[in-house]
Amino acid sequence: MIGILFSSCQNYKEELKHLGELQTRLEANRSNFDLDIPLFKTRTVYVQNTLRSFTNDYKDTMSIELGNALSRYKAIKKIYDRHTSNYEQNQKEQADLEKQLNDLEADLNSGKLSREEFKAYYNIEKIDIEALIKSSSATRKILYEVEPDYMRITKELNPILETI
Repeated sequence: MIGILFSSCQNYKEELKHLGELQTRLEANRSNFDLDIPLFKTRTVYVQNTLRSFTNDYKDTMSIELGNALSRYKAIKKIYDRHTSNYEQNQKEQADLEKQLNDLEADLNSGKLSREEFKAYYNIEKIDIEALIKSSSATRKILYEVEPDYMRITKELNPILETI
């Protein structure tokens, strides 16, 4: 039995190497998930409550600067909503792809796949992994890019918010 498994692994040495490269890329993608998503969700709620307060309680004439700040705040909320949702979807996709690669490796080692079948599955997994890496890195980048705007606008709005 060990001899069969060993010879099977030897026959698919190149395929296992390529599979290992995909697993390494997927493992490296985990760094894109080092985000404080609860913080962003809390900020979404805070922005929503702030916007609601201005809508319901602000009675003065609104300056163009204040209107622009509130519009940008609303846009930031949408960005937070969209990308925290993307983050969660990307995490699910990461787990699914890890399982699929493990299953593909097991099937390859057990001899259940021909080289042609492996190539087809490998190409699909490679495309899916590249799409995930692109999506998760974009999510990370965008969430941190809006941080300075969020901080600036929050600092501008807080004194006004305290008076209404």
